[in-house]
Amino acid sequence: MDVTVKRGLNELTATEIVAKIAAGEITCEAVTRDCIQRIAAREAIVKAWVNFNPELALAQAHALDREPCRGPLHGVPIGVKDVIDTFDMPTEMGSPIYRGYRPTADAACVALLRRAGAVILEPADDPNFGILDYLHEVDYPEVMKRDWFCKGIDRLLELADEQTTAVMCSEENPAQCHRHHLIAKYLMANHPEVKVTHIRGNGTAYGATSIPETVEAPSGEQLSLF
Repeated sequence: MDVTVKRGLNELTATEIVAKIAAGEITCEAVTRDCIQRIAAREAIVKAWVNFNPELALAQAHALDREPCRGPLHGVPIGVKDVIDTFDMPTEMGSPIYRGYRPTADAACVALLRRAGAVILEPADDPNFGILDYLHEVDYPEVMKRDWFCKGIDRLLELADEQTTAVMCSEENPAQCHRHHLIAKYLMANHPEVKVTHIRGNGTAYGATSIPETVEAPSGEQLSLF
């Protein structure tokens, strides 16, 4: 028997969201509501957001549903880190120094996202100006055992079969990046047929195998993110 499991709208890719909205199959508001519901279900454990305002996100989505397609990201919810200025919500840099700070304008990247039709979600938590040694706080082997991680890898491999696939990261040095120590290393160990290449800010590209193999074990008791 062929059983098809229906995915939530929050699990759609950006291209799927845009295509379905353009075809009239879903609305910007429906996608945003699914994302908000998922955040509500997990936020008490994950603690990924600060100053989260569902009403503001829904207002953006509702406005987009009432106008023609604004751009290539029309209706796609996107979270921005708390170190990136947004004119309509606080940008606190993860620091008490900037508590309550309200920028007067969007950062250029946020302005471009809005122009392209994205729904900007409230700032994602980014402790202490975004500076924190996360690498020693995550148990990578344990994460790799999780069902959601394996499903994510399977989806990534499906996309990679269809086209060159990029995973974006703000870290200039991949050796200090979760995505390298989780995704790249997992692929290299379990799917050696997949070529993983890192492209740095200056355009230099090199294979993931040239990046340091190990990272120190996480220190202290691990918080449950799952």
